Amino acid sequence: MREQASCGRAAIELPAGRFLYCGSAKGQGGSKARLSRHFKPQPSSKAAKAAVEFGEVGKLIVPDGNPGDGAVNEWIAAMLAIYRDITGKKPATSVGAPSRSNEGIAGGPLIRFLKAAGKPLKIEFAADAWRSRVRTVLKRASEQN
Repeated sequence: MREQASCGRAAIELPAGRFLYCGSAKGQGGSKARLSRHFKPQPSSKAAKAAVEFGEVGKLIVPDGNPGDGAVNEWIAAMLAIYRDITGKKPATSVGAPSRSNEGIAGGPLIRFLKAAGKPLKIEFAADAWRSRVRTVLKRASEQN
């Protein structure tokens, strides 16, 4: 008897027998739950196979995380450069400190700047969404450098 297992993106066939698993199998279900995903039955219909192939292609062409709208992110990157030129400070967001009325809520001068600059263009987000976008743009910029 042979079983098909995946190793990264490659699928390999393993003969029946005993194998050594090296990795973390802690948590609910133990090693059985951890390994079961490697022994899923292969789809039989053409539609199911196409869906699996489509998902694999998506993993190759779509960046990790939720990058948001590329045009808006490019605009934010330009605004961050303008903010840096105006203030002389590195762009950063703030979050309300514990025991304050704005605890855990994104805010600060950069968020207010982006809200004001985006309003005439109808680029409007909640404060936490602005913060998330800024962090995404800054992360991508640091990865490119």
